[in-house]
Amino acid sequence: MATAELLVETLNQLSPEEFQEFKTLVELETGSVLTSSSRPRAGNMQDVMEQMVKMYGGECVEKTKKIFLKMRRHDLVQRLSATDSRAKDKLAVVEEQPLLNQRIAKMSSDIKLLLETLEEL
Repeated sequence: MATAELLVETLNQLSPEEFQEFKTLVELETGSVLTSSSRPRAGNMQDVMEQMVKMYGGECVEKTKKIFLKMRRHDLVQRLSATDSRAKDKLAVVEEQPLLNQRIAKMSSDIKLLLETLEEL
């Protein structure tokens, strides 16, 4: 299961009031507004998680657990802890892809420059 899916499933355990509290705590930590809607819908929860994954990357699960601790939702912290290592592994693979693409593009550019230089010699 992907990290965002795991986190959305975990957020589904929150009441509407708890979800609003969760969003507020995330916004206080990040200093940015997550979504414009305050009603907890599956799409809204998905949006929140996607934004958190973008902001925190591999630390997303840890940040979410920290917020759940502030909310005194230890049951959700335990749920995330049980699957944390598998989720981090999958997220790490997803995060490496853009970095790899950037490195390939840079190397291709360098090779092209080297070939042009060799032709001039």
